Amino acid sequence: MITDDLLTIDNVWQKMTPELQDEVRHFWQTNEIYLPQDEAIRRSKEIVFIARNVEGTIIGVNSVRRIFIQRMNNYFYYYRAMIDHLHRRKRIAVLLTHETQDYFERLFIEEKDRSCIGLYTVYENQALNVGVREVISPKTKFIFLGYNAQGKQMRVYYFKGAEI
Repeated sequence: MITDDLLTIDNVWQKMTPELQDEVRHFWQTNEIYLPQDEAIRRSKEIVFIARNVEGTIIGVNSVRRIFIQRMNNYFYYYRAMIDHLHRRKRIAVLLTHETQDYFERLFIEEKDRSCIGLYTVYENQALNVGVREVISPKTKFIFLGYNAQGKQMRVYYFKGAEI
């Protein structure tokens, strides 16, 4: 758990309870993400970290899902982050990203989980697609791969010691 005066970040990877699923579903609905119940349950089980404000309200979550990327001939964790619209631009997404990189990289290095060689993400946020021009993102170290069919940036972060 990471705590400062304004924020708490908890690792909930593979520890999702029905109560926490309800809380996450409420967070998604508050941010206008409406998922069928079965998909909400499935996606809530992919959550790695939850960020809360001082009142204990969820203000951000991130998740991973193991995927095979054909062109790279390897498995990656498909990484997503969602931050409450009132709390964006406060570096919460960057903090969640760093925590996730550190957590899964540590598991990889310690050989507790070598099922994926890194994280893969697509910039859904238009500001990121336009604003991040560096090949290696200075804030997250994600490496530019190219654009998907919708014109969104695709990026990867390799764990230390990963091999192709």
